Amino acid sequence: MVVVLSLIPGTFMDSAPARMIFVPVLVPLAQKLSIHPLHLGIIVMMTMDIGRITPPYGIGLLMAYSVAKIPLTS
Repeated sequence: MVVVLSLIPGTFMDSAPARMIFVPVLVPLAQKLSIHPLHLGIIVMMTMDIGRITPPYGIGLLMAYSVAKIPLTS
């Protein structure tokens, strides 16, 4: 559930604002389920980064294309 709640905002938003919005909601829930905060942080960070490279927004891919000077169209 945490992966889905982190992946979807990570797809449409930058990861820093998404973390600021969703982590305060997830921390009390994780504490009630006795999930270690470090484990929660690692899962949230990794899924937000995966969301950054997935379409439709894909800002990570757009940055990689511009750094590598590869055209977006073939």
